[in-house]
Amino acid sequence: MEDCFGQQGWREFSQNRINILTDYDRALVQNINRPVRTSHGKVLEASIRKWLSEFLPKKYSVTSGYIISDLNFSNDKLYHYDVIVYNHLEAPILWVEGDSDMSNQGKFRAIPARYVISVFEIKSRFNSSNIIATKLKLSELLNIKDQLDDKFSSGVIFAELKEIDNNDKNALHKLSELTSVPGFIGGIILRYEKDSHITGLVSRIKREDDKNNGNTDSKRVTPLARPLSDIELYKNEDGNITLAGGIKGAGTKIMIIGENTWAMGKQYFVDIESGDKSINIAWSKSGFADFSHRLLNALEGMPIMSENYPLFGQIFDNVNFRPAPLQPPTAIEGKPFIDVELEDINGEKKEIFSKEKKSGIKYILKLNNISKHDVTFIKEEFYDTLEVKGGRSDNREYNIIMKEKKSIEDIIEILKKSPVEIKHRLVYKDIEGSYFAVECLIKIGDKIDLKILNEEDLANFHKKNT
Repeated sequence: MEDCFGQQGWREFSQNRINILTDYDRALVQNINRPVRTSHGKVLEASIRKWLSEFLPKKYSVTSGYIISDLNFSNDKLYHYDVIVYNHLEAPILWVEGDSDMSNQGKFRAIPARYVISVFEIKSRFNSSNIIATKLKLSELLNIKDQLDDKFSSGVIFAELKEIDNNDKNALHKLSELTSVPGFIGGIILRYEKDSHITGLVSRIKREDDKNNGNTDSKRVTPLARPLSDIELYKNEDGNITLAGGIKGAGTKIMIIGENTWAMGKQYFVDIESGDKSINIAWSKSGFADFSHRLLNALEGMPIMSENYPLFGQIFDNVNFRPAPLQPPTAIEGKPFIDVELEDINGEKKEIFSKEKKSGIKYILKLNNISKHDVTFIKEEFYDTLEVKGGRSDNREYNIIMKEKKSIEDIIEILKKSPVEIKHRLVYKDIEGSYFAVECLIKIGDKIDLKILNEEDLANFHKKNT
């Protein structure tokens, strides 16, 4: 991943997700010429169980297999699930299915319901049909919910969202129906086809004071995902962070990482509300770490947003400065335009001074707003913001102070021998919030001259002064 940074170890933690998807992709390739293409799903399940077994605290164990009810009679159905997280220290293993050729992760185990802490279903693609199948499967938990652990949670893990499914309008509606499943907390979509670096965090949010009174209110249900490169995040001329592009659902995650220091990561959201419940998918580079953190909290019976476990693996975007473009060379109807000239000082364009403790050169830039539109010049190092009304002018005074005090005559001689060039970058903002810059070059020798610079002039100036 480029143009990003993260908490210590973020690359190593993210490798877990990459490893799962690598196993899945390898199985997909091997599946191509087989009459029944299901092995990639089995490989995905085993890879996820392997990661969870290594990641979770050792008081938990992970298996696929059966949840056995205390009241389960011989003619009752056995409830099989892809991922079962259970109490490793207390749970008896009633039986194990699988031959000697199967890996430990591939074997089925039978666990009494009271020791089961969490259950997840695993699906290859995020789409309506797989969500419907997930609901049917997880709804079986309703038959044994009274026997499950008080901290019980459930969810679903999808390998990917294909672009062909990205405008499936029913997917989020079907996903919201999973809120009726016992302990449902959400889940994760490990990648999006058009941006393989992001993960979709599926969250169930309970709204205590919902105003819909049971009615369904769809919000941003498609597209289900967007490449984060579509979202522009940058620092503007005022030093403020700007989220640009006008994309509905675009947002940022902000994290304080030190005193007066914070980091930001781009996100894209889709959600749907129904009554007092909401299902949300948040796509970000930190989605895998967020899911892992929430799972740990859920297993402990804590709110999923709890700080019971420290955050880890967070990934943030570099927020780069975006300079304002040069204003057009000539005024355009309906747009602001600033003309810059040197203001007279006692009949001259500059004033050389020598006072008790300092000496130098003073000149004044006159900022003429020749348009009908008000503008505000942003802060400079020694100047506050300056508002210039349409059709009006205002000034900014500049002083060049000599390192050592000189007489007026000495300064005049110095300027004759070694003329001075000073570049000013004047940035203003119009009422619509757009920024423009006026770059001008001041040359001070025997006399003082001002030149407004265009793009070619700027390139030559920077080349000369590199």
